[in-house]
Amino acid sequence: MVESCLRVIETINKEILVSNDMVEEICQKDRDAQLLTTISGIGVTPATLISAEIDGIDRFPSPSELCSYAGLVPSAHSSGGKTYHGKIISEGNRWLRWALVEAAVPASYADAEMKERLDTFRKKEGANVAKTAMARWLLKVVYHVLKERRPYITAYNKLVKERSRLLLRLANPQEVDCAV
Repeated sequence: MVESCLRVIETINKEILVSNDMVEEICQKDRDAQLLTTISGIGVTPATLISAEIDGIDRFPSPSELCSYAGLVPSAHSSGGKTYHGKIISEGNRWLRWALVEAAVPASYADAEMKERLDTFRKKEGANVAKTAMARWLLKVVYHVLKERRPYITAYNKLVKERSRLLLRLANPQEVDCAV
């Protein structure tokens, strides 16, 4: 019985490897998916899924419309001139929402700015609401990365780049002024 189960597990593991290779191949052909892998916490599989579910960023004129499409916006109820906001809407692309909620915590492990943002959300609202808010923020990052067609740059990378420019300017002021 154990040997039979081990053979089944071995077969499943082989199928998983084949599937992973297929996803990797799709990601290499998809420019949007490649750009998405530059965002902390988004690997090859989630990037390919997000790219496929968005199906062209030009469909969305703003990040808020993309968030609404994904179902990562709070519901609103109005009565007597007052508006109440509740849980996130149940409509929307569930696969896109799932991928972003799953990427929220790994993103915070990989990027200090995202960790600080997630911790701030956790202190205000609690863990689950924080993951949802972080997923919405991450989707806005996805929007800008795809709309601007450029890789994601962390705050740390911006700081390093600015520091190296300053050091270059101090070392060779004439050359830098001519180049600019």
